[in-house]
Amino acid sequence: MKYILTTNLISTNNKFYYLGKWAVKEEYFFSNKKIFDFIWDDKKVFLQDSYYIRSLCLRILNNIYRYLNKAHNVKYSKKFWKQILFLWLYHYVSSLYFRWRTVSEVDKEYTFIIAKNIHQNILLPEDNTQSFIKKIQDEFWNQKLIDDIIITLNKKYIYKKINKKYVKENNYSKLLNSLIVFIFPTILFNFINYLIKLLPKKKIQLIDTCYNKYFFIKFFPKFFYDFINEKLISKINNFLIKYSKEDITARYRFSKFFEKNKFLTTEFEKFLTKRIIEEIPKSFLENFKNFTNRFIQTRRSKIIITSYGLYDDNCNKFDIALKQDNKSAIYLLEHGGSFPYLKDYLDLDKIYLKKISWFKHGKEKNVVQCKLNPIFFKYNNNYLNYSKYKNNNLLIIGGGHPKWVYGCPYGTQATQRLEQVVFLKNFVKELKNGIKEKLFLKPHHFFNKKHGGIDYNKLYANIISKEKLVNNKLHMLFNSTKIIVCTYPETTFSESMATGIPTVLVFNKSRFFFHKDSEEILNDLINCKIVFTNPKIAAKHINSIWDDPLNWFHSVKVKKVRDTFLNLALNKDVSMSNIKNKYLNIF
Repeated sequence: MKYILTTNLISTNNKFYYLGKWAVKEEYFFSNKKIFDFIWDDKKVFLQDSYYIRSLCLRILNNIYRYLNKAHNVKYSKKFWKQILFLWLYHYVSSLYFRWRTVSEVDKEYTFIIAKNIHQNILLPEDNTQSFIKKIQDEFWNQKLIDDIIITLNKKYIYKKINKKYVKENNYSKLLNSLIVFIFPTILFNFINYLIKLLPKKKIQLIDTCYNKYFFIKFFPKFFYDFINEKLISKINNFLIKYSKEDITARYRFSKFFEKNKFLTTEFEKFLTKRIIEEIPKSFLENFKNFTNRFIQTRRSKIIITSYGLYDDNCNKFDIALKQDNKSAIYLLEHGGSFPYLKDYLDLDKIYLKKISWFKHGKEKNVVQCKLNPIFFKYNNNYLNYSKYKNNNLLIIGGGHPKWVYGCPYGTQATQRLEQVVFLKNFVKELKNGIKEKLFLKPHHFFNKKHGGIDYNKLYANIISKEKLVNNKLHMLFNSTKIIVCTYPETTFSESMATGIPTVLVFNKSRFFFHKDSEEILNDLINCKIVFTNPKIAAKHINSIWDDPLNWFHSVKVKKVRDTFLNLALNKDVSMSNIKNKYLNIF
């Protein structure tokens, strides 16, 4: 009999099959475990699934707002609901559909192992979208979900008991709920917001952007209120809402309407309907009236610039949705830089007036390039004082990804990101011994065991010693770095290139779907040996330039490509001139 483990909650010494690498403990990643192929390694399958997921999300967005309005007896616009729903919905539908497709592809000859009594371990839906994504990394949540899918699809299975995990209710929270509702009644928030509305409209407002403290210092006091909102008011709002009274009947009212929908018809879509009723975040149901009535709003603005960071803060997310209903123009400032993917979340719906991109796109009418980039406020005049005598280390910047699939992006997923570790192993193996002695590796600060992800430190232990792993901030590490090696084509690559320190990118290009505007500059970077898709060739390049990397990095050909990349990815020339300009012009 061939048995399949779907998570790592069930430990066994038997030689079972594994549904994916997420079910294998880190110490066994490099061993010969029998692991099913990652279905989205096949690009045709991925594109087919991604188109379906996106069309399904749009279908839900165009209908679900009616049921939510009925549940709350309100009349908010479709645009309002799309603004607060779309990112959560995209991640949620993607997560469920990937697991559904993965289980459905398993042949009848295999038998799944299902956990017993797992239902007692499941937490209630979270308020914050980012917290909900974190929940998707929970092993118990995944075990229960996959078990339900196995049963729904009539797959063969057997039960195996696992340890129970109980969640105790916090009585302290109940006391705070009562006190805060008593001390801060809704009428007080309405009065404060009335006074705020009397203030004149701001021309431009920044809410949850990627701009760092260097930006706000440069443009103080123009954006002082926005800075205070981001650092203080937002935290106060979220604290007060966290301990406010919930509408405990909202989910029941929503379920009565939504379970009768006629636009979700396939077997998976009917399964999805039940899960949405159970797991749609409380911010859309139990806490909805708190988020629309019991928080301090920001000033009215003609133009609001925000970013995907907005969805980590429910108060600001609702604030912007309300302002959008009141005719404020919303611009989305994308996170990071480097090479844009073929598609992003915005393709789900045009809920923003324009997207402000770091990368300069060609003929896209809905995208404009940002003229002020936060990276240039962090690195003085674009370049550090690089000295080949002082800087003598080789710094590798490690990437990562959450353990479990939670979206269908056009970049790599967790299972595919593990190839990065194999790339690094082959790269380090080819380096000269003298260079290996000066090698340091910085793991990604977020993608680790603490945040429900893969323990990359355990994987890196197969490559270098623990003493070579560093957790200092990047700008501190750059001061002693001779050459930077990036392992993924995202923000840190642009950040590294902006320092002026010789930089190399080593990654598996075939795993990405890049935008057509990326193709030419990416090929130029490959031709001048800044970007490599083969780790062994990259290592030989490092060996050859180690004694004097500036001779290569400052050569006419390389410098020309570097400048082109920085202008495309970060708008270097315009950004640098605007820092000195007393008038602020973002786009």
